[in-house]
Amino acid sequence: MLYVRCPRCGTITSDQAPDYPLCPGCREDLTRCGYCEYFDAQEGVCVNPRAAGRFRAGPHATPACEEYWPTARLRRPGERWVHPAVWLSALAVFVVAVIIMLGTVFPKAPGRPGSGLLRGPASPPAAVRLQLVLEGPSEVRVGRPVNLGLEAYNWSQQLSQAFQFQLPRDFPRRFRLRQILPEPVRTRSTAKHLELHYPGLYGGGRLRVNLVVVPRVAGPYDLRVRLFSRDNTFHAQGVLPMQVRR
Repeated sequence: MLYVRCPRCGTITSDQAPDYPLCPGCREDLTRCGYCEYFDAQEGVCVNPRAAGRFRAGPHATPACEEYWPTARLRRPGERWVHPAVWLSALAVFVVAVIIMLGTVFPKAPGRPGSGLLRGPASPPAAVRLQLVLEGPSEVRVGRPVNLGLEAYNWSQQLSQAFQFQLPRDFPRRFRLRQILPEPVRTRSTAKHLELHYPGLYGGGRLRVNLVVVPRVAGPYDLRVRLFSRDNTFHAQGVLPMQVRR
């Protein structure tokens, strides 16, 4: 069961609720492209290669997309949710293990060409998949420090590449960044975003980064953070709706 917080009113519901995907509090459709981690709000496109081009993506579009994965999902205490891609990676590892085991039990008989188990090319290793969790208050005030949490998880059993959190380009204008712990190995500002670079994670490892920021501008703001590998492979996107008051 998946629990989702409505980005508009904050009501928590689940995908098993009778009215899902409508929010029981404000009747907002929770399956909008704008609420999916695969939607790039800056470019206005879907970055999931399995879904891109199948629908006309947009912040308010609600296509019947099987790849939809809400950014505002929650966990019950003691519960761990697993991204669908993790199940696919686990299945791939299981298939490779079975092939190796059969090749050991039924080796090719010496001196008899063509006998024994037919073996195809080795299966590629399961892809490394990183997941992102973005945490912070929904209401803040101008001039008062705020703690934001960015967490990266390596759901695979392999060492990941170095990765980066990408914050939107208007983040430095809307917030003054006072502290980053742990400090990134590199910080880079571009015309599109602010990058915080960190080394790779071991299989099953995680990294939590705490940001202390001070809001500069009042008004509603959706903080969108994206997670990329060093080779620019997109992994996840988190959205934190905030109301900045004076």
